[in-house]
Amino acid sequence: FVEGASKIAAKFKIPQIVIGLTIVAMGTSAPEAAISISAAFQDAAAISIGNVVGSNIMNILLILGVSAVITNLKIKPNTLKFEIPFVVLITAVLLLLGWIGGGLYKKGDDSSADEVPQLTEKDKIPVLILITLIGLVSIVLGSDLTVASAKSIAQVIGVDDRTISLTVVAFGTSLPELITCIAASLKKKSDIA
Repeated sequence: FVEGASKIAAKFKIPQIVIGLTIVAMGTSAPEAAISISAAFQDAAAISIGNVVGSNIMNILLILGVSAVITNLKIKPNTLKFEIPFVVLITAVLLLLGWIGGGLYKKGDDSSADEVPQLTEKDKIPVLILITLIGLVSIVLGSDLTVASAKSIAQVIGVDDRTISLTVVAFGTSLPELITCIAASLKKKSDIA
């Protein structure tokens, strides 16, 4: 999905930084979005919320931790001023909403453009569209299968949906970010990680 969509955008002369900050970023988050949307349609709100919270936990503890083990991660002032407080605020709001019952982005350097797939002479629009559609269909079908499987696992072992989604589902949907961050860390691209 990411490969096809990124190359289609490149064919239309969209700058690499824009592709990196949009298509590539959304592509690695597509599994979380697909799982949450699929869970909502299957009346499994606990899986939706558990996946979002669990994925954030995986991103901060596992993925960031693995990246930090591989390479020295520099924290930019913008991260301390805006991003970390924003994550804490949103987490507090989510906790408050759960208890009750019920984007600001600063432009940085363009190092994320390095992760955008490069065009070759063999890349033709019809083939790229087909690859993108196959990837998108795979994400949707995979999310439906994941939600159904998570519900079944939870019933079989007697654990609630939320626990399964906080752990197994969150880990599975965080794999694209984990792979991307490991690759970026090995290339010493700490900004991407």
